[in-house]
Amino acid sequence: MARPISWVDFVPKFHRSVSESQRSLYDSGDLQRNLHVQPRTAQKLIGLMPRRQTGKLLQVERQDLAAFLECALAANKDGGDRALRKWLKEIEAAPPAIIKKKARGVLFQEEELTSMTSLPPSIRLVCGRLEIRFTEDVDLGQDMLLVAKLMANRDEFNRLYAVRERDSLPKAS
Repeated sequence: MARPISWVDFVPKFHRSVSESQRSLYDSGDLQRNLHVQPRTAQKLIGLMPRRQTGKLLQVERQDLAAFLECALAANKDGGDRALRKWLKEIEAAPPAIIKKKARGVLFQEEELTSMTSLPPSIRLVCGRLEIRFTEDVDLGQDMLLVAKLMANRDEFNRLYAVRERDSLPKAS
């Protein structure tokens, strides 16, 4: 008897996430994290969808991934593991080709919604002063990136945090 397909339990949540996403492309790492599969399984799943190759990286467009996940849900719902395996074997027999055209306007990650007033506890930002507490260089980099994103909205940032007069700068402690 074959082992049950474990990743099918994670498909509904991942499908919802992909359907609501603004991202353009997904890679095997995204499948690993969201479907809780090993790298080899993720690569096999990518091979069952229309995909594009960037260097050695294979990526799937959002709408193709959403359609694949939807079909996987339908096959599993209709006939369980057996129907899902049959559907996967049909695709495996005639896998979709690699897309050759270039991707335009790619969004690799979701934009983090940042608010001027809801900063993480590691960042302290007051008029004319910025304090970032970190334990590793990665934490510092992420917090600095977050501050840079906040600064993109210059008018609001200056209104909330910029010092109005040069003489009123806070003294260093």
